Amino acid sequence: MSLPYPRVHVIINPAAGHDEPILNTLNDVFHPADVEWDVSITHKFGDATRLTKEAVARGVDLVAGYGGDGTQMDGEIGGQTPFTTTVIPQALEIVVPE
Repeated sequence: MSLPYPRVHVIINPAAGHDEPILNTLNDVFHPADVEWDVSITHKFGDATRLTKEAVARGVDLVAGYGGDGTQMDGEIGGQTPFTTTVIPQALEIVVPE
């Protein structure tokens, strides 16, 4: 299996979503697809904006936000960074730098 995004950064909001570990799930998806991935964690509103901008500046192919609507708003609207987003199940937001 191969994915179109070889370098992915996931921003995790630990206060949102289900009370279950996400790192094993991410590894189960990304490792077999030979995707280079890492994560960062939000602590307050504004973190997703900052972390998204930092990831885009590092040249990742995809930024994914694991959280709720607040995480999505913070990373998407609050950042005012031009990118395309898609929300997929399990409160996972996908950000593709343009």
